[in-house]
Amino acid sequence: MSPKIASRSKLLAGAIAAAVMAVPASALAAETVNWQINLKPGSGFAKATGGAQYQSQPGQQELQVEVEHIGSLKGKSVVVCINGTELGTAKVSSRGIAQISRNTELRQSVPAVAKGSTVTVTTGAACTGKQVASGQF
Repeated sequence: MSPKIASRSKLLAGAIAAAVMAVPASALAAETVNWQINLKPGSGFAKATGGAQYQSQPGQQELQVEVEHIGSLKGKSVVVCINGTELGTAKVSSRGIAQISRNTELRQSVPAVAKGSTVTVTTGAACTGKQVASGQF
């Protein structure tokens, strides 16, 4: 490599490093999020287990919620709520599993999720029924 090219490469590398250091670490961290939580059983559903995952990156957000071991609700629908607002309903399978997924890449609405946001799965409309499982990000 010629001295002129080596000098330009070092200059470019230095400029890139300076630009990265000028961006606050919080700004870099805020761009990509991948949070996972466990859901705890509600009263009357002692065997219920499950989880929720929220992923966010520039231009895309995705939220997935799944509850298992709710065989007593086979064939019925449960309501999934985020911060007390209905995300949607999910039908409980013959294996006692209910799941729902929303992704902005599929042109679906994904609610705002932040640290402290709650996930609740209930048996009634508008998030008012009996609690099947819940958790907090």
